[in-house]
Amino acid sequence: MTTDVDTQLLRLRLLRSAEELTPLPAAVTHLAQVLHDPDTGPDEVADAIHKDPVLTATVLREANSSWVAANSAIETVERAFILLGRARLLMLSIKGHVNERLQPALPQYGMAKGELWQHSVVSATAASVVRDTANADPGGAALTAALLHDLSKLVLCDYIDFRQLDPAWQQYPVTQIERHLLDIDHAELGGIITRRWGLPDSISDAIECHHDPEASHDPLAAHTVAIADAIAHDVLDNLDGDPEVSGQRINAVADSLDALELSGTSWHTMARRTLEIVAAGD
Repeated sequence: MTTDVDTQLLRLRLLRSAEELTPLPAAVTHLAQVLHDPDTGPDEVADAIHKDPVLTATVLREANSSWVAANSAIETVERAFILLGRARLLMLSIKGHVNERLQPALPQYGMAKGELWQHSVVSATAASVVRDTANADPGGAALTAALLHDLSKLVLCDYIDFRQLDPAWQQYPVTQIERHLLDIDHAELGGIITRRWGLPDSISDAIECHHDPEASHDPLAAHTVAIADAIAHDVLDNLDGDPEVSGQRINAVADSLDALELSGTSWHTMARRTLEIVAAGD
């Protein structure tokens, strides 16, 4: 692949392509804003969810899933909100609306059909595990950010093909290659897309900075996404085994582990828990 292109013009074309991605339904973005306000209570959240019957059904279904492990049936949205909490409720609400769009194969990134969606879901699961394990509080943005952190690859795949790169490029990080060739990377573009969708800035910021968390306005959320992304890769590489034997990505996120006051032992505990949830089909 050559680099003798007008990267500024290419960037503009990329941004136009990003605008063509179907946005989230208005009910979901409204719910995101409602949940982002810490002063809203169960009744207000329920009112926002009830505006969309599909969203209502999704929330109740997910609240009754084995992941939540409730002792009795969840029959109201208000109870689902209390049980799930703001972060999980928002992530689960968005999850149902991005399922189909994250399913296509992206051979340019070495992904078969369904692999982008699988990595996204496992990353969100891992973010929840990290959030529950960390001594530092990363806040609620990380779960949704982890779910959507690679969303922009759906756009970038039309402009870059890693299969065509000179082998010498393989030693460099994906983001460095993207930025060199396209003047933008998938993290930055993901932040742009989700802002245009109307999601809270904390989510977009965590997506934009998940490869450089200290550049974030909320580093702990971005650090959480970085760890979740790395755990998801390890787990998906070891679905039939123990992720403890595959810790090659620990060093890559060592700073993020330190930021959240987590250790290498915590990594293996979180990876095993994530694997358990994935294996259970949640």
